Amino acid sequence: MEEFKKGHPKAASLKTVPLPFPELCAELFDGNTATGNCKWTSAQTTSGVGSHRVQSLMIMDTHYHDTQDDAGTSEPTPEPTSEPTSEPNPNKRAKISKSSINHDDLARDMQKALQVLIKGKEGPTVRECSEKLKLVGLDPVDPIFLAAFHIFGVSSDMREAWMALPEIPEVLRWWIGMTAKSLGLIK
Repeated sequence: MEEFKKGHPKAASLKTVPLPFPELCAELFDGNTATGNCKWTSAQTTSGVGSHRVQSLMIMDTHYHDTQDDAGTSEPTPEPTSEPTSEPNPNKRAKISKSSINHDDLARDMQKALQVLIKGKEGPTVRECSEKLKLVGLDPVDPIFLAAFHIFGVSSDMREAWMALPEIPEVLRWWIGMTAKSLGLIK
């Protein structure tokens, strides 16, 4: 303990000075235990011992309405709704039944998530980008050639940027080199 205090002199005040936001700390950390370097796990027990400040988790039906974000893509915005309920006893944790989750809503949300993932696959294909890469005239074992294929696989934005470049071999080669360096692919 003394060794820890030497390495972390400000930690000693934690024993004598109250936390600035105890309710927030209780909500964040009650029921969690450090298990190692940057690792946490639940310390929930069935004995009923714990903080009296922990709020019970209430799963509510959520309705989504499509809105436009800054990038112009449609993202769902949750609007939670719940029926008025009596105030739960703060000393007891509420039991959440599995039936409180609407399976149709869950399936719909999963489908929307998959559509977002699939939407990321739109735009120029790697094959289309490789056709333009032929203008540079690189040998297939050239590190710049291999870096280009890696860049094309990073994202549709990278492929779109590549396809927007003028068809000038020197410009294309320079862009591949610059982008590969920024991604740490080459030195």
